[in-house]
Amino acid sequence: MKNYLVPAILVKNFSDLKLQIKKVQKVFPLVQIDICDNLFVKNRTFKERLEINKLHLPCRLELHLMVKNPEKELKKWEKVKKVFRVYIHAETLKNNFEKILNIIQKNGWQLGLALNPETKTQKIQKYLDKIDAVLFMTVHPGIQGQKLIPQILKKIKSFKKPQKLLVAADGGITLDNIKQLKKSGVKEFCIGKRLVMAEDIKKTLREFNKLIKNPNS
Repeated sequence: MKNYLVPAILVKNFSDLKLQIKKVQKVFPLVQIDICDNLFVKNRTFKERLEINKLHLPCRLELHLMVKNPEKELKKWEKVKKVFRVYIHAETLKNNFEKILNIIQKNGWQLGLALNPETKTQKIQKYLDKIDAVLFMTVHPGIQGQKLIPQILKKIKSFKKPQKLLVAADGGITLDNIKQLKKSGVKEFCIGKRLVMAEDIKKTLREFNKLIKNPNS
């Protein structure tokens, strides 16, 4: 399983989504869109969903649902094209996992579970054979530009995962700490402002790739 970067877009309105996704859609094959409901996290993102189809994107989409009711949110995306994977927060799971899984499977999407910094990996142990990925939040979700919480590195490293499960990290990833995340077992690196808002995205991508694709690093 290769190491790769995914630009993460978190915006309050659809016009900003269009601007930011235009920057990255031809550089990255997969782009993450963050969705916040101002309930699970203290932030609210754009409301439009089907309008995304009008953008005719060349890339696939990965959704990070930072919402209190993921089942309700998932249904809003069923007719949106290009969705490849969806991350649901483990903290929102109660008796709704099977319903969520049914929606995911019906639409042919991959399912990932996201863990807040304080959430233990034991919480998702019983779901590991039914999901495709685990996303470790290395900051508290909902706001971009935070510093990575170093204690999460140990949490990721000690996580015993099935062989085919993708391990991802999201939040505060920089050129200074990405090698540590790689050594901890991370394969997918979700990066927001430091990538999406970079002056030269291709140059920034090359700098990150030097650190994660070098087998000796």
